[in-house]
Amino acid sequence: MWFAMQLALAAPVAEEVCVSVERRAAALEVPAIPASITEVRRALAGGDPIPSVSMEDLFATLGSADVPVVEDTNRFGFGTAALAHPLDPSRAWVIVGARAPDAGVVPLRLTFVVDTSPSMSGVFTRGIPPLQDEAPDGSYRPVSRVQLAKTVLSQLTQRLPDRAVVAVVASDRGRGRVLLPPTPIRHQARILQAIQYAEPVPVGPRSLGAIEEVTIEGGDPCADTRVLLLTDEHARIDDDLQLVQKRVVSWREKGATTWTLSLGTLGAPTDPAEAITELGGGIHMRADTVTDGVEQLSHALRASGVVARDLAVQVRPNPQRVRSMRRIDGGGEGGLGAATLPASAFVQAVYELQLQPGTSGSVGTLSWSVASPAPGEWQAGDTMPLVLLDAQDAPGWVRQRAVGALVGDGFAGRADWRETWQTADGLAESSSFARELVAWAFRLAHPDGAVQGTLPFLYAEPGTGR
Repeated sequence: MWFAMQLALAAPVAEEVCVSVERRAAALEVPAIPASITEVRRALAGGDPIPSVSMEDLFATLGSADVPVVEDTNRFGFGTAALAHPLDPSRAWVIVGARAPDAGVVPLRLTFVVDTSPSMSGVFTRGIPPLQDEAPDGSYRPVSRVQLAKTVLSQLTQRLPDRAVVAVVASDRGRGRVLLPPTPIRHQARILQAIQYAEPVPVGPRSLGAIEEVTIEGGDPCADTRVLLLTDEHARIDDDLQLVQKRVVSWREKGATTWTLSLGTLGAPTDPAEAITELGGGIHMRADTVTDGVEQLSHALRASGVVARDLAVQVRPNPQRVRSMRRIDGGGEGGLGAATLPASAFVQAVYELQLQPGTSGSVGTLSWSVASPAPGEWQAGDTMPLVLLDAQDAPGWVRQRAVGALVGDGFAGRADWRETWQTADGLAESSSFARELVAWAFRLAHPDGAVQGTLPFLYAEPGTGR
């Protein structure tokens, strides 16, 4: 079930108008990738034994890529489903998701800057383990980080709010090319096409000038204006690092912050990118998969204003059909892990039910409530039945969490890895982190490499929908 509710947003919207970007950046934090997840990726690429990982880390990494789109972004969205466990008839899951509305009226002006320098054009998968998409056999093909950047930006574009305006610039060792002037997100196809044109720039004007042309000139003083640079360990906007640092400080003074995403092996030094980002008033992020890049950028693009508070959830199982219930994603029983929700935030909860023999149909009810950030202004909620669904028939965002629960079962020794892999592969249908979980299950199901073939791919080409 997915419900949308109109919320009164007068108070937070008023606070957001013309608020300084510096305040926004200081109020935002991008969650770090759990260390256990990184270790699994390294083992996956190196053919080493894959270490165990907690269920909590699995669910923390499953982001909001597949959360249903709420048509009116000024509405609060809430969804839930009860899924029958596809391998164990004595168990089921209750999966809950809530999505806060966008922060209304402040325009979001983004300049995508893709570093197309030689260090971004080709690197071996042994250097960036998670990008491999075939069963390891001793040979590794080159994978372009430029292509990874394009994929990340393409998927990010499809998740931007209606208030977004996007420009695209390609940068190559100080030379830049404007691929798209500032364009409203309603022209999404035009933006996606421009992203695919990001290739090395052998000649042309300076990158800094090209960025300023589409970011600073004619900008809206009330807009949330950001330069978003996708690069590697070295922030290559220009060969002169001191000049770059002076420019990003100047952009910040004019209301445009600089944010960076370094694509490469996690843990590698990224000092130049971090220095530029700090001076530019933004946040520096690191990613070595499509999913991590998209999830971190989506999180970072949220406005810092609070748009909802006191979100509470209560699952009431039917004692005649449910023997016991526990939450398995590491959160508390009565809420979704957040006292307040910033704009466009997504929060989730996953519960496991132990069922009575032969249980089907209704297994209980779920009640939820949420309130305005202005005390006493409004409070809303609903109660809905929980009816067991077959996992194959569940919405995509619910299926992603089912994949996480299945792989978690395998790590906990509660399921056969071959069966886990085959079942999870049938549920994971998007290019989210769930595809990586399926790859882990594949490796654990075939540790000797005897079964050759193509792993469920972790690296998606733009526009494939996978």
